[in-house]
Amino acid sequence: MRAWLQLARIALLPTILWDFYVGLILVGGIFEPTTLLAGGALLLLYHGGMMLNDLRDVQEDTEAGRQRPLVDGRISKGAATLMILVFFGGAIGLAELAGPHLRWPTLILLVLILIYDLSSSGLRQHLGPALLAAARALSLSFAAFASFGFDAGRSALGYGPVGAYALYFLFASRLAQREEHGVQGVNGLSFLFMASLTPAVLFYDGQVSPIFIPVWICVALYLVRPAFQARYEFWGPEKVQAMVRHALGSAPLIPGLVLLASGETNLMLQAAIAIPVCLSVRFLAKTWAPE
Repeated sequence: MRAWLQLARIALLPTILWDFYVGLILVGGIFEPTTLLAGGALLLLYHGGMMLNDLRDVQEDTEAGRQRPLVDGRISKGAATLMILVFFGGAIGLAELAGPHLRWPTLILLVLILIYDLSSSGLRQHLGPALLAAARALSLSFAAFASFGFDAGRSALGYGPVGAYALYFLFASRLAQREEHGVQGVNGLSFLFMASLTPAVLFYDGQVSPIFIPVWICVALYLVRPAFQARYEFWGPEKVQAMVRHALGSAPLIPGLVLLASGETNLMLQAAIAIPVCLSVRFLAKTWAPE
């Protein structure tokens, strides 16, 4: 079981659930059979995508000496392939049960995952960050689409929350592309600095609550602090990986800022949930992450 949890990247679970929940409450949706099915479909797509990513990179991971389930033989390639098909097929089935609203969002997300995981290294280098950004934007929008359909869901959610979240992952994944060869600290800092500015997109949809700006500043300082301290160093692969983990572990704070910016008391209070989500992601990553 431990090997399967590692292969599926169980640390991703809290942040995907958080994305879905934030998207749901932002549009005034409720938990009902349709939304529960949609949430299940989203989880199956993402965890299936994580398994497919490891399957595709098994040769590279073997050469790098990484102790991962497909490399050390704890899970066979055949078993992993079968499980990926089960996850993707299950996601499509749950989306169909949820109703016609989710058919196209599910297929679009599945296509994004397949392109990202199965494209050549060169194509992934150029398109990878944009594909990841689009996928995370969909994860935040999934509940809105399930509740109201594509057009109405997009209108209810607005462009600010989706844009801020997508841009955050765009900059984080651009930093991740430097993992293999390393990067000068000041250049690595620039990616995290830009990621910290992405909540500014929330102003696109109108005014934000007064408390949003000071909390945003605190989040930005938290995000860039370790990179700023190491700005004069050369970041080797391990250092880059640590900074990327810091960025990804902090990602739930962006939907939290979205809730805080709304100005609605109920939503603003729930923004604090982002903190235990971040802590749970870091705990699971430390406990279950493959080597």
